Amino acid sequence: MNLEEHAQTLETQGHVVIDHFLSATELKSMIDDYERLKRVGHFKKASIGKGNEHQLNEKIRNDETHWLEPAALTASQKMLWNKLEAFKQVLNQHFFLGLWTLEGHYAYYPAGGKYDAHLDRFSNDDARTISMVLYLNQNWNPDNGGELRIHHQNQEAPPIDIKPLGGRLVCFFSADVLHEVLPAKKERMSFAGWWKRRSGENDLF
Repeated sequence: MNLEEHAQTLETQGHVVIDHFLSATELKSMIDDYERLKRVGHFKKASIGKGNEHQLNEKIRNDETHWLEPAALTASQKMLWNKLEAFKQVLNQHFFLGLWTLEGHYAYYPAGGKYDAHLDRFSNDDARTISMVLYLNQNWNPDNGGELRIHHQNQEAPPIDIKPLGGRLVCFFSADVLHEVLPAKKERMSFAGWWKRRSGENDLF
């Protein structure tokens, strides 16, 4: 896996799709970890916004999430953190972004679940810099739906739909890439995360 090439693709098109970011063994480990936490009731209804703008709104999104705690990661979660840390170092060298910390959660979408078009950077907090989603779905068929739809800044260009295939990592710029989660015909599992810089730093590009 050439992470430098993936960084160049991110720079060129604003997003990058990395297939097989996880090996089959790593993917199985992540799925087991996810399903264990789901069974014992650790997932909660997801919200939107931050601070005074924080709210539950199932008309916009109707998924459930479990936030991962960096100080209490399981073995599978540590494996993921380490792989993402390696990519973060490449991105910092390539873009001089000053990426500092990683935050993220498991996400569960029921059949028919969706998340309307949005940007990941909050209006009152500019820390989120690079967004990522890692899919944990095995044996996903093309007609199952649940794609990540990325909208171009050039509104005349058609959107790009990315299928949620297990082990696939998608990264994009949090402040710039409008995106949505399309409804799926069956349950959809993923990890969503953000590399953050220190809040208040100036944009570098």
